[in-house]
Amino acid sequence: MVQATHSSSVLASERLSFEVLNDLSEVEAVAGEWDALLDRSLCNRAFSSAAWYLAACRHDPAATPHVVLARRGAELLAVLPLAIVEDGTTAAFPIRYSDYNDIIAAPDDLNAAESLLRHVVSAHHGYQKVSLRNLRSDSNCLRAANLIFSAAELAQKFRVTVACPYILLPSSYDQYLASRGRKLRKNLKRALRDANQNDVSVKELDPASFPAEELPEIFLALQLNRKGSSSCFSPPNLQSFVREVVQRLFTERRLLAFALFEGEKMIGVDLYMVGVNSICCWNGGFLAEAARWSPVKLLNDAAIRHCFLMHLEEYDYLRGEHPYKLSWTNSRREIGDLAVDVADYNFS
Repeated sequence: MVQATHSSSVLASERLSFEVLNDLSEVEAVAGEWDALLDRSLCNRAFSSAAWYLAACRHDPAATPHVVLARRGAELLAVLPLAIVEDGTTAAFPIRYSDYNDIIAAPDDLNAAESLLRHVVSAHHGYQKVSLRNLRSDSNCLRAANLIFSAAELAQKFRVTVACPYILLPSSYDQYLASRGRKLRKNLKRALRDANQNDVSVKELDPASFPAEELPEIFLALQLNRKGSSSCFSPPNLQSFVREVVQRLFTERRLLAFALFEGEKMIGVDLYMVGVNSICCWNGGFLAEAARWSPVKLLNDAAIRHCFLMHLEEYDYLRGEHPYKLSWTNSRREIGDLAVDVADYNFS
């Protein structure tokens, strides 16, 4: 079913219409428009993609699709990819493995993001709460919220939850490496030397030559080999999610994969979500036998070198200030959650 209302926050000549998509077939029908808008936005190209949303909902029976679109005429201006969860009481992003969530909109169209958020938090949609998790301070969601709520209100509704360490890349790889601690540089030099002497190498996998359908199973096998039942991907529904989303995002180049080889044998892999000016280290795994080659160092180093080749601005470790991340990084950003009780608002 599609519902439509109109925003009262803009002039009549600029009025937006809103659609609610609550069936995945409806979402699939707008996936092309969605991703075209995403590619003009500053949102993460993987976490905010139609493919990510479709897989998240398809493999979570507790999530009912609730994608809200803002249009001006036929033109799609903004997307807020929510689902109804918690027994129908809450509208939220559908899966917790997305490190950066947002309203998808063009960077210069804050009006569309603001109007869409006003519409979503108004008290006439059936749910009682809007819960928007993992928002960056520069996200469309928080930029819009700053226009809707007073500073005092926003201080009550938004809380920082975790930091994301990242590398703000300097002009060259050599300059970056020189900025790191002596211990990291020494250990990395040793790992690279040992790898070179023993036919161990890191290669980026290319969907033009590497079968995309094989990547999810390889990733899951290496992840589970490394972490076993403690892996966040041990539940069957999350493995099904990975099988769908990794293949599609890899094919679409919204996800990059770097693999560690010993000779011709793949012994490790890391997956990276593509940002507008970055790559984001999401998850990986390696065989126990690979530990002697320092796979984390080799894979990190290869991906950082790739960033310089691609003239990117950041290498992002995403959520969690683990010690190994901090040894590589020089910057951090905080992300947090915005929670709104919709009974308090009726903007439309």
